[in-house]
Amino acid sequence: MKRKIYVIIDESGGKGYFDNPEAYKNEVGVLIGYVINENEYSLVFDKLTRIADKFKKAHQKTHLMSMTEREKKRLCAKYNRVFRLYKTNCFFEAIYVQGYHEFNLNQQEIARRSTSTLHELGILVNNHEQRPLLYSELFNAVVLKTILFYYCKYYTTDLHFEIIVDNIDKGTLKKLQDNLKNDINLIINRKQPVKLCSYKKELKKTTVDAECIFNTGITYPENMRFENISYNISSTDNSLTLGADIISYNLRKYLEKKSKKGPMENLNTKKAIKGFPMKYLFVNTLLSENNFGDKIYRHPKCTQ
Repeated sequence: MKRKIYVIIDESGGKGYFDNPEAYKNEVGVLIGYVINENEYSLVFDKLTRIADKFKKAHQKTHLMSMTEREKKRLCAKYNRVFRLYKTNCFFEAIYVQGYHEFNLNQQEIARRSTSTLHELGILVNNHEQRPLLYSELFNAVVLKTILFYYCKYYTTDLHFEIIVDNIDKGTLKKLQDNLKNDINLIINRKQPVKLCSYKKELKKTTVDAECIFNTGITYPENMRFENISYNISSTDNSLTLGADIISYNLRKYLEKKSKKGPMENLNTKKAIKGFPMKYLFVNTLLSENNFGDKIYRHPKCTQ
């Protein structure tokens, strides 16, 4: 029987298509996923629901953006107590919107020039252009980090990930499903790993060494059988996704505050979140000094 792991996800800040530049100076897109073990799921859900119900307003979704500063602080304090009680693990990915925008504009121009050259040579190609979505990029990074971490923790691929995201439309949900499937297929069919970052985890007498592969920002051990891992993605609005909203909102505000004097070189490191009040959530998770997103989506005005 597979071990079931719940991953609760929400984003904050930039999340749109690549052709959207930053809406304000040094805008950041953040997506987090916190984990609940199967045997604790009902307990955590009940505790968080009782908390969330106290802050619910008539006919309104409970959302940090609609709360007063005092309400935000009270709600965050109560959720923090539950997260600490259950030793919650959390994963995140952060990207500068402008870095994502300019990198993909450049990629689109390269593709356009290549297509033009092929046409001149009389070679027909598919002109359908993909529109990279920042939300999907962040989502894949967090889900794949989570999969790797729990493979390393349990040293098995007999895992099922129940991924729950805040309410999104059906079109976006399908895009998330398709893009994640594509990345996982790349890993399954991989031939030669690309070493961009590494993560080591001691497991009894075994050391799992994971290095970066393709565009996932992570690499996986050669003997890791992704075919055995299953997952399901669903969308809802409840006290669990409110918890993800709390973490992602506060992390984005913290990173953007640190970026006021200028964009940081790396957003996804221990150094970047050193003073973040909820950093305890990320103690046991993947924070690489060589994050893939930090390398290719670096803000064009980065001077650090």
